Amino acid sequence: MATQIIDDTPKTKGKK
Repeated sequence: MATQIIDDTPKTKGKK
């Protein structure tokens, strides 16, 4: 897990 981008985007929404 090098790139751990936690955004509020619809793509990562719910996939935190």
